[in-house]
Amino acid sequence: MPKEESFFHFLQVSISVRLYNLKDYLRTVWKYYRDLKFAKLDLSLLWSYFWKSPYRMNRELHLEPYGETPLFTMEKIAKIAKITAADTVFEMGCGRGRCAFWLTHFTGCKTVAIEYNPFFVARAHQLKLHFQKEGEKSMERLVFRLMDMKQADLQEATVIYLYGTLLSEEDIQILAKKMSQLKSGVRIVTISYALDEYLKKSERQKIQVTKEFEVEFCWGKTSAYLQVVT
Repeated sequence: MPKEESFFHFLQVSISVRLYNLKDYLRTVWKYYRDLKFAKLDLSLLWSYFWKSPYRMNRELHLEPYGETPLFTMEKIAKIAKITAADTVFEMGCGRGRCAFWLTHFTGCKTVAIEYNPFFVARAHQLKLHFQKEGEKSMERLVFRLMDMKQADLQEATVIYLYGTLLSEEDIQILAKKMSQLKSGVRIVTISYALDEYLKKSERQKIQVTKEFEVEFCWGKTSAYLQVVT
């Protein structure tokens, strides 16, 4: 692609993403900021990245490009996966932690947020402690862990969320095998692919797809897969 075409393509994509993010934020305000406690929490989180975006932070550490699940998409996932206060949800690659805060606050579940970027974990943990001291009891059920998701102990999980569209095939295979060995009944939601595609033929029956549904991100619409460990 010529440099001029490449530049205009990048500009078009950049404008589209910014417009989507604006629409997403307005939808967030309309739908979730009626809950003033969450509004204060979410605004505090967003403000902490005003001067340096999470996208830039990931680049500085030479990590994979940053991606984030829109809150209304997470709400759809939570409803289809039937997440309740009785669940322990592991979010694999939580980024700055926005969905983890949303899950804990609105569903009451225990959320274990796994992330490899130390800046994200430090800021999210600091914010969690601040609101916990202010009396937000749901924050007691939110845990941020700085680690490689492939090394995470998932035995406590009843639900796992993996938005891993940029993971390598090898990493997905490792995670798929790890999750296939969990106790029966664990629900897993993945974006754009089902885990059984990455298991050996003899292991594929260990994770069963129970529902495929459409979800939306800033880059477009795709399929999400609800699976269960058999």
